[in-house]
Amino acid sequence: MKTYEKIETLYQRDVDGTKKLMLGVYRDPTVEFLKDNIWEWTEKVDGTNVRVHWDGHSVTFGGRTERASIPALLVNRLNNLFGGEENAQLFEQLFGEREVILFGEGYGSGIQSAGKAYNPNGVDFILFDLMIGENYQPRESVERCAESFGIRAVPVVGEGTLEEAVTYVKSNPRSRLGEIDMEGIVCRPKQELRDRCGKRIICKIKWGDMKEIVKQISTSHTNHNENLEAEIEHITSEEIAGFYERYGIGANESDEYPTIPTAFDDVPVRSKGSVDEKLPHEYTEWIAEKTKAQQYFERSKHVDQ
Repeated sequence: MKTYEKIETLYQRDVDGTKKLMLGVYRDPTVEFLKDNIWEWTEKVDGTNVRVHWDGHSVTFGGRTERASIPALLVNRLNNLFGGEENAQLFEQLFGEREVILFGEGYGSGIQSAGKAYNPNGVDFILFDLMIGENYQPRESVERCAESFGIRAVPVVGEGTLEEAVTYVKSNPRSRLGEIDMEGIVCRPKQELRDRCGKRIICKIKWGDMKEIVKQISTSHTNHNENLEAEIEHITSEEIAGFYERYGIGANESDEYPTIPTAFDDVPVRSKGSVDEKLPHEYTEWIAEKTKAQQYFERSKHVDQ
């Protein structure tokens, strides 16, 4: 029975001892080449890999490798879902004598630390890929197969570029399958692709990897805010007037000073009464300036004129 290819992480890891993910340094050059295409994102389930194999006559089950074992409760569940004469007839009706493998994840109570959050009272199987012969099938076929056997397919949680996928995982989304954080996502091109060596184009982005990066960014922002606060200990009225003038507001209009975002918030800002202007987080100097303007304004009434 064919095994499921290991899905590589999107980015490389530092090889100098930290092993940290190197944001923006792609592991696969073909994936990097395709990064701005539209990719489909499905939820990555924290469980155990399972293969359901139809050889054209009978059904067998396997783990991720030939040596991997499947928990007894999960074997019972698989037999209920795919065993017996009725299911054999359904396999034959759907696929005839063609060799077929349903790749999925066994999850639930007793499977990984997240198991109880998915299903506290039992275990189940969820389908994420379907192979007929040597070819992986499109999402529509995966969903039809799942519907035929009365099982679930991993949910599609979004689509977009790989940079947008990273941003999504950084937001720490909740699982669609239980009361738990999503483990991550698996990204596939909208059209099934392989590289020049025949390797399938697919990658994963895990919250566990992004969490440390988000933490580092948050710490950096906090330190930056503390530095800004230190800078306003000695404010002159000339500085305040300069900020009023820069943002098109006279000193006598201070009570109508526009709302300025706190540091690193990505929200619209009114500038000189014009259309709202919105800039992304990367414009740190812009954000820092707006933050200082807000701090100056809030403290202006306490400054001796």
